[in-house]
Parts: sequence; C-alpha cells; structure tokens
Amino acid sequence: MAFWLRIGVVYNGALSFMDIALFSYYAFVFKCSALELGVISAAWSVVYILANLTLGGLADRGSNKTLAFISMASSILMMIAFSMHTKLWVSIAYMLHALATTSISLALSVSVLELIDSYSWNTANAMLRIGTYASRGLLLIAFSYTLGTKGLSPYMYLSVAMGILTFISLPSIGLAIERKLYRFTRAIDELVHRASSWALFSVSSMNPSAIQLIEKTGRESRNGVSPGRILLAILLVVALGDYVFVVFTSLLATKLAYTSYLIFMGAVAFIIGPLMYLIGKLSMGSRVLVALLVMFRGLFFILFLERVDTPLEGAVFMLVSSTLYAIIELFLYSMYIQETTGYRTNMFFVSRETGSIIGSLLGGYLWRNAQGLYIPLAVIILVATLLSLVGGRKTEL
Repeated sequence: MAFWLRIGVVYNGALSFMDIALFSYYAFVFKCSALELGVISAAWSVVYILANLTLGGLADRGSNKTLAFISMASSILMMIAFSMHTKLWVSIAYMLHALATTSISLALSVSVLELIDSYSWNTANAMLRIGTYASRGLLLIAFSYTLGTKGLSPYMYLSVAMGILTFISLPSIGLAIERKLYRFTRAIDELVHRASSWALFSVSSMNPSAIQLIEKTGRESRNGVSPGRILLAILLVVALGDYVFVVFTSLLATKLAYTSYLIFMGAVAFIIGPLMYLIGKLSMGSRVLVALLVMFRGLFFILFLERVDTPLEGAVFMLVSSTLYAIIELFLYSMYIQETTGYRTNMFFVSRETGSIIGSLLGGYLWRNAQGLYIPLAVIILVATLLSLVGGRKTEL
C-alpha cells in the first residue's frame, strides 16, 4: 500500500472515530432522545450531501489536493468549535466533521481511481475500508480508557495532525487519464463482444431473435444492475441501518455506561476489517451475494432489535449488523465504479447520506410516536432494497 494511502487511511479512520465519538457524546452526555439523535444525524447528512454536490466536480476533475486541503481546514475548525463544550458548539463541530469527512472521502476515492491501476481498484478500496475500520476501532478503545482524564481533545489534535500529513503526502494528480482508459477499454470490450456475437449467430443460424438477445445483453451492465439501481440500493441499505441505529443507541444509553459503549464499539470496528477481507474474497460485486447479505441483515434487525437487553447482546448485535453493512457497502461501491468507470462517485455518497436522513428521522419519530408501525416499515424498506437489486430491467442513471 502506498505511503499516502496509509496516511489517508489513518486520517479517514480518525474522522470515522470522531463521528461515533461526537454522536455518542450527544446520546450519553446530553441524554438526548431517539428523536433528537435522529435530527442531529439527519443534519450531519444534509451537510454531507450538500458538500458532495458542491465538491463533486473537483473530484471528477482530479483535484485531490484541493479536497484534502478543505478536509484539513474543516478538521481544524471542528477542533476549535468542540473546545467550547456547549451543545450548540458541539453541534457546529459535528457539522464541520461532515465537511471534513466528505472532502477526504472524495479526495481518497479520486486518488485511488487515478493513481492506482484500474485492475487494482477493488483491492485498494477494500484496503481503504479495512484500514479505516481498524483505525477507528483502536481509537475508540483508547478513548474509552482515557475519557476520564484526557477527554476528546487529544483525539481532535490527532485528527488535525493526520489531516495535515494527508494533505502533505497526497500526490497531486497530473493527467487524470486512468478512468478514461478504463472507460475506453470497456467500450472496446463491449464492441468486440457485440461484433463477435453478431457474426457468430449470423453465420451459424441467421436467427434474428438470437442476435437481438445478444445485442440486448451487450447493453446490460456486467453486474445486471444499473447505476441508478445501485444508488437506490445503497440509499435503502443505509436508511434501514440508521432507522435501527438511532433506536439502538438510544436504548443502549439507558443500559450501558459511556466507556463500556465505546469499548464494544471499538472492538466491533476492529473485528470488522478481517471479516470484510475474508467474506469479500468470495465474490466481489456479485449482486446475488449482495442481495443475500441484505436479506440476512434486514431479518436480523427485525428479529433481534427489541431483544437486546445486555451489553454482550448489544456487542453481538452491533458486530453482526456493522460487519454486514461494511461488506454490502463495499460491494455496492465496487459495482458502482465499474458501471460509471470511476466518475460521479459523489452521487454514491449523496445517495448513502440521503438514506441516512430518511432512516434517522423515520426511526426516531416512529419509535417515539408510533411503535406499532416501526417493524412493518422496516420490512417494507427491506423488500424495496431486495427489489432494487434483483427486480426489473436495467435502466440508465
């Protein structure tokens, strides 16, 4: 793994840690309800979406250094805002965290797509996510042991330091041609496939319907899922996850000490990496495998959410759900960049966070005001996700 990618992974992991630390700060320090947690989570996602829509053009143009600078500056401002230690300023710090996360995600994604050969994209993206989870896990465990004496401030300093190192070490993209070459290669492959298939059927059978079938197949995506359906799938996957997570966090806040929560969240994040690697080797980007994982995760949510009563059960619940999400998200992202040849990656992140807004607000509201509808709606979201992956014809984005 290149040095700049290693540094970027640690920085990304530090920001991922800050996400959990700041969010749980609300739940445990300010004793927020599920609805309040849903609102703050949705606000984070709104900032993330707006930043992606604003900065996505920089990613498509290969301006990775500019994006890294924006992330570094946002981290510095986040640290300053959090130092005020009031609910308002912590809210502002959390929104600045969203901007820092958005810009470094775009910077690292475009750097991988342009500075690494296309045949290594899946491996690099997998290592980026595995390293991020491992870094987040170690920081959460360390934070749980230093919370009473050091607080969160040293980890803010660490995030800023890693942001500066990432900006310095990240190579500037000169000619952004790797994605163009990948797109050109795919176009040639499809042209050769169509030509050879048409010639074969013309010579052997002169069967017009068979030729039409081959041409139709050539127009379909390699995974059988269009970019639009992939975006819908990730939106629904995240919606269901956050729909459950805001309730799960609110319930745990009444049963578990803050330090214990951080320890098992850290352990879960640290374990996810190896599990992602092992399962990911089975079939990267297979829509059948993704659909099976989505179904298992959804049923797991529906059957076990209300049965979590002890810290151990909470740890198991979080481990299973977080691992499944990490693998599903990696598979869907790999499928998406194959279909879009590495462009418009910001739309994947936008769809992901749109799902977070929907899930957070719906989960918090229904759990507080209409619990009888909570599980039925979870089932509907699950079914819609499966249909987005396996149902209907391919449509263009």
